[in-house]
Amino acid sequence: MVSVIASSVRKGNVLEKDGKLYLVLTAENIHPGKGTPVTHLEMRRISDGVKTVERLRTTDSIEKAFVEHDDYNYLYQDGDSFVFMQPETFDQVPVSAEVVGDRAPYLTEICGCSCRPLRAGPFPSKFPSAPRLRWWRPSR
Repeated sequence: MVSVIASSVRKGNVLEKDGKLYLVLTAENIHPGKGTPVTHLEMRRISDGVKTVERLRTTDSIEKAFVEHDDYNYLYQDGDSFVFMQPETFDQVPVSAEVVGDRAPYLTEICGCSCRPLRAGPFPSKFPSAPRLRWWRPSR
């Protein structure tokens, strides 16, 4: 773990707090005209999906988790979860829909994405930035 100041935390970072891992959904630095600047963090606990909000002084230190990224391929949606496959070992792992969130429309079959292997299972971190579309002309 690396200790960083709160003002350097960005969206997508994984933080450790009280022994649990949190994904930062939004990070906003607020500098009022009078008073101490604060960092407003909206986070989701990775283990169970609980959303929390933190207000920290910009100079407070917080533990940033070091996580590696593995490549996974999106296969299909199975009810309330999305199934990803690790292409080297062919392990298939379900990821809940609330973890994927509003990025679900960008997933197409066999599209690659980068996932963080965490204790609670893989956590998708980098998705395609736009859906892949195919154009064709109808035959006459």
